[in-house]
Amino acid sequence: MSIVDGDSRIDITKKNLSENMAEYQQYCDKHDIEFSAPVFWEILNDNSGKTKHFVENFKKKGNVELYLRLDPDFTERRILEMRTAGMKIQEDTAFRIGAYFRGIFIATGDGSKSDDPKDNINSFLRRCENQAHDTWSKDEYEDNREEADKIIKAVHSWILDKVKSEMPEVEADETAAYGLNDLLPNQESDGADDQEEAAFSSFEPKAVAITPIVSKNTKKKSSDVNIFDANEESKPRR
Repeated sequence: MSIVDGDSRIDITKKNLSENMAEYQQYCDKHDIEFSAPVFWEILNDNSGKTKHFVENFKKKGNVELYLRLDPDFTERRILEMRTAGMKIQEDTAFRIGAYFRGIFIATGDGSKSDDPKDNINSFLRRCENQAHDTWSKDEYEDNREEADKIIKAVHSWILDKVKSEMPEVEADETAAYGLNDLLPNQESDGADDQEEAAFSSFEPKAVAITPIVSKNTKKKSSDVNIFDANEESKPRR
């Protein structure tokens, strides 16, 4: 690949890609330009063995791939999403989970019985791209928006499942707190966690018995009151 600007010419090959990327990173840092390519390039070229590679037939529409690395030193949850063409479509950051990770999702469609969108995940998501090619939207798939909505959400859920499979096991008494973030609203949910979210949002605390402090002048009997009401009454008045 070559980039020509007037008399200047830059040839980009597999051998010098890292070097060119580093030079452009310096330019972006100097001009306060966001450049995320090095982040994902590191994931693809990870020789530490920490990056896992998943390949799976997705909804009988051919293969999808995921390069995933969980790392406690990361401060983000970010997955680059693209098709087999290699063009960046979007970065999925709508994860509500305790782990921090980076990864690359690629919808290749390899192994599908045809290139028709109904058979091929790559072709299907191509139809879901907007004109700017920077997101997948159900509204772009006019033939069946409901099906497009399900597939797009299922992509997010598939990635989430792989992240969970790489998370370390926790002790039984830690499970509830560790998994609490999973119950927070997630716009990309495919509906599988809706029951958990509904249960969390409809939770109501039970009344508990509280014995108020007895002063020298007055005495009160313990009574069944709501813990939140009791907290309100115990606040100092100004």
